[in-house]
Amino acid sequence: MNGVVLFDAYDARTEIKLLQAQFKTEQEQKCAKDLQKFLLQKEDNSWLLDDQLHSLISTTLENGAEETKTRILRILALCALKDNFINFLNLDRKDRCIMKHAIRFETLSPNEQKALAMLMCNLFSNPQTSSYALYFSEWEDSSNLEGKVSNAQIVVDLAKNCVESHSPILNHYGSGIMYNISTKQVRVLEKPNETDVSRAKVDRQISQSEIFDNANLDCENVSQSELSEKNGSFVALKAYDNIVVDICSSLWEALTSPVKDLNNEFMSCCLKTLSNFVHMLDFADSEMAEELKSLTTKEKLSQSNHDLIEELLAKFTVVS
Repeated sequence: MNGVVLFDAYDARTEIKLLQAQFKTEQEQKCAKDLQKFLLQKEDNSWLLDDQLHSLISTTLENGAEETKTRILRILALCALKDNFINFLNLDRKDRCIMKHAIRFETLSPNEQKALAMLMCNLFSNPQTSSYALYFSEWEDSSNLEGKVSNAQIVVDLAKNCVESHSPILNHYGSGIMYNISTKQVRVLEKPNETDVSRAKVDRQISQSEIFDNANLDCENVSQSELSEKNGSFVALKAYDNIVVDICSSLWEALTSPVKDLNNEFMSCCLKTLSNFVHMLDFADSEMAEELKSLTTKEKLSQSNHDLIEELLAKFTVVS
């Protein structure tokens, strides 16, 4: 598994044709043609992703028929594979139609869920869109009981729902999203060593918190209270630490479930994600190690997954 996990299970021409059949007005037909040009033409035509198109998509996801919403989500999932899809997401920073739809994931039809999960996974095809998916700043959502949400938590919650689903397709999409997150270096920020801190304080009379403020963080407007230390030389976003725990707990439960039927592809994605995150977690637990060893006895286990299990076991600190 190189790079990130992406999916293109839908045929662009077919989906556009079916969407055109559902759109009735002249303006809707124009927007469908613009989507077709954006998807099928090789040149940079991101100017087609304009306010009118965004408004139609936003309205459709909010109030459209189930089949139309499914077509839109499938098309957006394919659009996300293009480098300039970030232009649409930039238009959506106010309405957040995609993320608000994702909040309602559990209430959506199975076809909508599959299309939306593919869209979330494909956002990781490009650094800019993956940063959008892992945006940690919270925003107000009236439909959320807690009031505030972040894109990153919404994406992780959706992925967890997929992994816990009885649908093998959703299992693949959810584990793909989690793997993609594990490949990103969102958490890492090199912390100045004590000598540099002392010298800076003497030479410039500034505080350690100001040094952190000037560091090269991926996220904007991060306060000192939102950071946690890692291994002495790095700091991390606490919100990132939290989603890592969520992801690993969900994957571990899936891997060790006595009732879940694990195919080798899904298991491979889970194991590689856990391996990517193992440095952030405390696996000093002999019981967990035994549970992991027991996976090697599963029927039809591929040799590659057997090797992945052994590699992951080697990273454990087993307490006797």
